[in-house]
Amino acid sequence: MPHRSSRKPSPTTMSHLINIPESPEAHKAIFLERERVHNAVLTRRDERVRKFVDPFENFFVRKWLLFESTFALSMLEPWEKVLVLSLCFFLFSLITIGVCRYLPYHIQFLARRASFYILGDESAHVRQLATLLGAKRH
Repeated sequence: MPHRSSRKPSPTTMSHLINIPESPEAHKAIFLERERVHNAVLTRRDERVRKFVDPFENFFVRKWLLFESTFALSMLEPWEKVLVLSLCFFLFSLITIGVCRYLPYHIQFLARRASFYILGDESAHVRQLATLLGAKRH
């Protein structure tokens, strides 16, 4: 007696087609059903491909995939992605806050130092600088 598996056959196997009637109508019905399923699968695949290729659809999805593949985030586990992105966001925030708070004062300091080196006085006015550079007075 042959050994029978306790598993049910997978729907993808051809075992459910063993008892096919010999009539041409049954063969035609099976063929049409296979063709319908095949066309449905191809249609779904083509829709996915078109959605990905369409320049206006899934814009942010494509940009996220580009970001992940550029910085090799796609090979990380989800918790590692969260850790790396949190660290990057924190550092970016610190740099942005530092630039917004301290850059204007630093530019003023540099302007005062430049006027000191050029004119010999930190409190020199633009009129003195124009005179030094040879601009005409009106």
